[in-house]
Amino acid sequence: GGNTTNIDNLKTYVVSATDKITLTEDANNKIEVDGTSAAEKVTITVAGVDVLEINDTSSTFDGLVKSDGIELVNAGDALILTDSASDRWRVQIQTDGTLRTTKL
Repeated sequence: GGNTTNIDNLKTYVVSATDKITLTEDANNKIEVDGTSAAEKVTITVAGVDVLEINDTSSTFDGLVKSDGIELVNAGDALILTDSASDRWRVQIQTDGTLRTTKL
């Protein structure tokens, strides 16, 4: 019945040639994969709050887990964190297993 129709509709949407997919319970609860913009972002929205957003330059967590200071780096095998004073720190594991933090 209705469920079969919904599954067929979802299947058609997901396999169609599109750069954006949104799975939604309602406007306040959804998962969105958006390749239509330059940011190419993935967003999870819960109760109207974007609790996780990942784009081509950064990741932002909100809601129960909050951290606005994580950057994705594709070179140097490092993680960059931002502290409460907006200072940026590179966290990197050295070849001898030690952890190095460097203020940027």
